[in-house]
Amino acid sequence: METFEILEKLIRFINIPDKNIAAPFKSMIIYVFSLMAIMFVASCGGSDNHVNDSDRLLDPESSFFNNDLQVRSPVDSGFIDNKPIMRSDAGVSTRQDRMTVLNANLDILVPQVSVAMSQIALHTTSFGGIVVSSHLTGEEANQVGWMSLRIPVEYSSASMTEIRDLAVRVTRESTFAQDVTEEYMDLDSRLRILEQTEEQYLRLLDRAETVEDILKVRSAATDVTVQIEQAKGRMEYLESTSANSLIIVDIRPATNLKSLVEPGWSPSETARSAIRGLSRLGQNLISLSIHIVIFSPVWVPITIFIWFAVRWKKHKRHRTTR
Repeated sequence: METFEILEKLIRFINIPDKNIAAPFKSMIIYVFSLMAIMFVASCGGSDNHVNDSDRLLDPESSFFNNDLQVRSPVDSGFIDNKPIMRSDAGVSTRQDRMTVLNANLDILVPQVSVAMSQIALHTTSFGGIVVSSHLTGEEANQVGWMSLRIPVEYSSASMTEIRDLAVRVTRESTFAQDVTEEYMDLDSRLRILEQTEEQYLRLLDRAETVEDILKVRSAATDVTVQIEQAKGRMEYLESTSANSLIIVDIRPATNLKSLVEPGWSPSETARSAIRGLSRLGQNLISLSIHIVIFSPVWVPITIFIWFAVRWKKHKRHRTTR
């Protein structure tokens, strides 16, 4: 405001008719003050623009902050992969559905153990399962079988029904389901963290300059890689076991009665066996007689000495009593 007052006084001074002031001097004054006025106005405009630019830089809502200095999150920048939750082979989401491991045991009695085992193996194959192991022991009439089956969990009930239909009687049946959802989700979270850690180590490895730094970072990255493989292996095992139920079947014959006449018996064979026994007895007696005769020089003198000693002792006792 003071500047404008000075200009106003200057204009009044110029308009005053004064003969003592020369015209050239007035013209110079007008020129100088006009130039000062122009510079003043220009400086005021530049200051305003400078203030506006400063305000724009300091304004959080300005494009400078929104575009040039925008901070990006690790996920947006691609530093951390935003991976989805893994799903099992059976198509079960580990966040929404439960992941269970189903085991079942069946003890059955069947007319023929070997035939029942063959039929169970066929049913297992038809359901898309496998026979993990099987054992068959004993004679034909007293056979005992044992089978371990892996069957897709969606067919486990149908498979157990088929096994029951083969049995004369089911002596024992039990099922056990283990919930492994929490363990699987923990492994999934741990796996994602380990993968992020591995990625960071690999980036550090690219920036390492000395051999010592490279060896340290590589050793740490190797440890993380081993943990990643262990977590993946455990997750694959849980996915496989939850997708396929384990059924163990113990198979025994329904009856265990022996025939009244054992197979292979015949009277002629029994007679020949008795004759062979009598012959062995005669051979043993003859062998004993031969041994007695051969060892007679040893036992005959001893026997005579004992006989005389006993007789002398009896004779002496008889004389004493008289």
